[in-house]
Amino acid sequence: MANSNSRQQNANVISLAQYAHARRNAYGERPLKNAPVVRVNENIEAIPQQFFQVERSLKNVESILADVDFSADYPLFVGLEGSAIYIQVGIIGAENYPGCKRPLNSPKIVYGRKWLIEAATPTSEVIQTAFLAIKKAREHELREHIYFISADEEKRSTPFNTHIDLPLLARTLANPMSNKLLGGSTNSRSTSRSTKSPMPNRVQPDCASLDLESLSDARIELALVLSRVRFGSSMFTLSGLTELDDQTFAATLKVDTNSQLFPEFAGASVSVMFQKGDYNGFLYSLVDALIQYSDRYVQENFTFQGFARFSHEVSIDQVADFSTKTRKLGPQANEFMQNFRAMNASVDARRAPKLNGNSLGVKQLNKIGRFSYLEGYLPQ
Repeated sequence: MANSNSRQQNANVISLAQYAHARRNAYGERPLKNAPVVRVNENIEAIPQQFFQVERSLKNVESILADVDFSADYPLFVGLEGSAIYIQVGIIGAENYPGCKRPLNSPKIVYGRKWLIEAATPTSEVIQTAFLAIKKAREHELREHIYFISADEEKRSTPFNTHIDLPLLARTLANPMSNKLLGGSTNSRSTSRSTKSPMPNRVQPDCASLDLESLSDARIELALVLSRVRFGSSMFTLSGLTELDDQTFAATLKVDTNSQLFPEFAGASVSVMFQKGDYNGFLYSLVDALIQYSDRYVQENFTFQGFARFSHEVSIDQVADFSTKTRKLGPQANEFMQNFRAMNASVDARRAPKLNGNSLGVKQLNKIGRFSYLEGYLPQ
């Protein structure tokens, strides 16, 4: 085994000058005058990120994302909307919706929403924005892959997708008469927030009422609900059901799908907790569990310079130690602290929104007016 001296001799020691020069040129950062230097381990000493000034440009945001890797099916792009820089995720996969005149399983590229990068966004926040953009792009697609089959098995829909006409839906479900006209329930309880009581317009198993005192009966009811749900073209298999207490079940579901966009679900198992008899709540919890599974996949496979920062394999002890060394620095020179506070104040001031004299502005000012005193920069 090599001794500590030989290890240190062979180590790639990064000097402060190399570190600051590389970050300034590649990522558009420059350290504040007299910024403190910390030793993070025996090989590296550096200026922590919070002591760098930055002015974002298209080029330096592209330089940051060039060091990010995830999946070829979710490419990252950087662009300009006017003078504003944004990050955008592409999604490459088969067409979700039937009826399009395209060859079966022919690949198609679509794009997620644009994520604004402010002029003073630190490098870590640029990386984290890309991370969040990928998670939300996958969630958007996943919601479009969850199909619900009508009771007569003649129609299927994607009730969890994000393209539903929300203003019209709000009018429809908030108006009992509209519900009646659309064939829904006129029970006023069904138009408000869900309760644990069964309601006519909530998902119910297509079978006679069963006694939930029996775990086997609950399994039958749940299997009937699952028969109406698809993940893409695949069904869910109930592989386990456990009664946790008098009101709560935990279901284990096998997912067997072969999706290019969601490779993590091939042969996967997900756990879903729900209240007895609340199959509407079960379906919401199922979608939440699938999104969480997708998010975990991104955590484990999203890397920056080959490092999976968000992986659960990253030691919390080591991250906590790193945080302490880079953030708990003790007293600093007055000149530096003045520059540091001025930089932070400038960033906070630029983020304060400007309000118009419209209904939204009046609404927010009334909310803020509840406080007799607020520190920070108030909207103008």
